[in-house]
Amino acid sequence: MKIKKLTLLILLFYMIAILFSCGVNRNHINNGGIEINQKNGDFDYDYDQMDIDIENIVSITPEYPQNISFDDYQGRNKVYENNTVEQDFMNSVKSFAFTSAAKIFTDPKNNLKNTIYSPVSLYMALAVASTGAENQTKNEMFNLLGVSGKDKNYLSRQTGNLFRILYFKNDIGSLQAANSLWMQNDWNFKSDFTDNAVKNFYSSIYNVDFKDKNTAKLMGKWVSDNTNGVIKPEIITDAETILAILNTVYFKDEWLNEIHEDNTKKDKFYLDNKNKNKYVECDFMQTYANSYIKGDGFISSYLGLKNGGRMIFILPDKDVKIDRLLNDWYKFDHVLSDENSKFADVTFKIPKFSCGNKLDLKDVLISLGMEKAFDGKLADFSAMTDDTAFISDVKQETRVAIDEKGVEAAAFTSILYCGAAMPTEKINMVLDKPFIYLITDRNNAILFMGVIYNPAEN
Repeated sequence: MKIKKLTLLILLFYMIAILFSCGVNRNHINNGGIEINQKNGDFDYDYDQMDIDIENIVSITPEYPQNISFDDYQGRNKVYENNTVEQDFMNSVKSFAFTSAAKIFTDPKNNLKNTIYSPVSLYMALAVASTGAENQTKNEMFNLLGVSGKDKNYLSRQTGNLFRILYFKNDIGSLQAANSLWMQNDWNFKSDFTDNAVKNFYSSIYNVDFKDKNTAKLMGKWVSDNTNGVIKPEIITDAETILAILNTVYFKDEWLNEIHEDNTKKDKFYLDNKNKNKYVECDFMQTYANSYIKGDGFISSYLGLKNGGRMIFILPDKDVKIDRLLNDWYKFDHVLSDENSKFADVTFKIPKFSCGNKLDLKDVLISLGMEKAFDGKLADFSAMTDDTAFISDVKQETRVAIDEKGVEAAAFTSILYCGAAMPTEKINMVLDKPFIYLITDRNNAILFMGVIYNPAEN
């Protein structure tokens, strides 16, 4: 039997349009069955003028969660009440984030590079794929996702609940996630797999012919449509591909407390904490917070976002190398809880930055124990199809930017400070050397994590 490739392609795009004023960068990604030629904000295809219609190939379109207005607290609480995410599952998502991040951020290929990673996006994409796996392939994937001993209904239901409580779109900002399954039209896929993908993962289903060049254009149009036209990729498909899983995320939000542009000043960012002659100049924003956390080798504080999120900044101590912190992300666990915080007048000095990267995650996942899914002879996706299939590659592309208006990251957790004495301790969070950041939701799900070595690099 001829073995076909299952291409799991995670396209994670999130951006604030005003920060994309730079020139065109052309990147080439080989996705083991699908290729992408990517330009930031400018591309040869005019999707609006294409002579093909994506609606002609759609098989199923999910009904997305209801939009909740910014000030509809009752409606938001109802969403949470109707979509309970168990604490054990949240712990599994967090553990997956910390474990995978340690591999990604210490990879020699990412050494001294601004790196961004979205564990939630990868988790959800792998969850979709794992519901099509059986036997040892499923066991390895479930173990990696932290749901060993559970069944597919549990994983699907909990991931679906997480999707619904993350989703929002209002006048202030939005987090719009989308999934799609692009399926070879002469291949037999099981209805239990596809029905579950639609119901719990909000996946659109498209029946296509990967040998047809129009398929690649339609996939690019789908990405463009689901990122508000900011990303317009050229996708080149492989005739051996039988399934592509695409995930997009479009996000924007504003700071909870206004940051005044008049206070933004140019200053030095030191690339090497021990060599004061190695620096770049960039714009630093200035603002304030009222609590901090002292950890093992670092200090941390955060800024809130209007839709309930927070961006946590982690600054290494003076003589601590950032590599030491990146090796063990579990040490940041306690920065997610306000129980460990101390009140203080925190003066923030934060460099503006806009950066992105592409991550090849296949080797990371194999090193974490997910081996058989990539093995053409041992992979078992019999819950997806009776024919032989295996995952050929997993990739993620990410971009994040912050300025005086807000942060470009998925976050909607709000922690308010009230009922305490006025702080007397004064703390300076001057982020003028390499630092780490996390972005979480109100349930402390880690949506984004990153390290900035040079904020002047785009």
